[in-house]
Amino acid sequence: MALGALAGCGSGGGGSGSSGSKTNIGEVKVWCDEKIVESVTAQINKYAESSDYSFTLKVEPMGEGDAAGNMINDPKAGADVYFFAQDQLSRLITAKAIAQIPNDAKTTVQGENDDASVQAATVNNVVYAYPATSDNTYFMYYDKSVYQGVDMTDLSAIITKTKAAGKKIYYNTSSAWYNAAFFYGAGAKSEWTTDKDGNFTAHDDTYNSAAGKKALRGMIDLCKDSTIFVDSSENGAFTKGAGVLISGTWAKSDVSTALGNNMGATVLPKYTVDGTKYQLKSYSGFKLVGTKPQTTTERAAAVKQIALAITNKEAQLTRFKNNGWGPSNKGAQQDSEVQADPVLKAVFAQMALATPQGQYPGKWWDHAGAIGKNLTAQSNVDLILQTYEDGLDALLS
Repeated sequence: MALGALAGCGSGGGGSGSSGSKTNIGEVKVWCDEKIVESVTAQINKYAESSDYSFTLKVEPMGEGDAAGNMINDPKAGADVYFFAQDQLSRLITAKAIAQIPNDAKTTVQGENDDASVQAATVNNVVYAYPATSDNTYFMYYDKSVYQGVDMTDLSAIITKTKAAGKKIYYNTSSAWYNAAFFYGAGAKSEWTTDKDGNFTAHDDTYNSAAGKKALRGMIDLCKDSTIFVDSSENGAFTKGAGVLISGTWAKSDVSTALGNNMGATVLPKYTVDGTKYQLKSYSGFKLVGTKPQTTTERAAAVKQIALAITNKEAQLTRFKNNGWGPSNKGAQQDSEVQADPVLKAVFAQMALATPQGQYPGKWWDHAGAIGKNLTAQSNVDLILQTYEDGLDALLS
């Protein structure tokens, strides 16, 4: 067989099985994060050696946040196999850009991956995707040299020390994904219902409630302080005055480079409103792999096997070792190196506290993100939350 050679732009060309009795199915296009193009190409080429099908492999770099949008815009031109963020699943179903996984693959997926990741791949009891990670959450990175002796479970104590040290807290409150931790921590929620086609039909949202008002007051207490820098995704935070960064595994390399042995990682702290402490509860999310509906049974069988090959235990451990991704595969989670990784210790501890991320209308993210923009001590809690509630029904259309 001709193994795929990496082109300069990061695409994999080739990756076909040898000729002979193999059935040729043409080109198979795969989208994945540019950082894993090489390993994904190698994994598919390994599968191709024993496959019943020959094909030309084209691996293109495409981030999980962009893949779903591109698939939805033009499913026909989209990838046959693609990594995507789980919150996009309903949109992919509605656009008919993702296929249900076959029963034999479903048995493998359900048996090998943790329950939360399988649930994330499921809508109305139908499994549509192959779990790839169980790490899409956020937690707290901190500079251990700054916070010696500080109770890192108490946001007030962290703010006090941060200010005294002349440092900053990076927390993106203007992102609905990040500011949800305050609402869910206080007991509020935003849950959305879809029909079998992935269309949103109803919501159960209590952001504008007594619990939601406590959450927003807690957010205001953070944002009104001079220590806050509202941008959790800022690269190089710890070279720009950060003492604390609220982020995820994707920041590990950058933070480790900046802090070295002083890199600390732990669960989100608790915030205090009216003398009561509330645990910040992040979302727990997952990277998934989807397959496009295929035109022949042979192509469907091949893309199924490719999806399994790039999401199995070996593939997930490779991405952990090369990229720091946290596995959803239960066997990979028990690997000694995974168990010893300080960042993944924080991830798994945070996932235990987190709220599983459901499906949301695409416009909800901007709508809920607006709650946390430009907050000051003078911000009107009642007005902000009423404005938010008034706009919810429009998101169903």
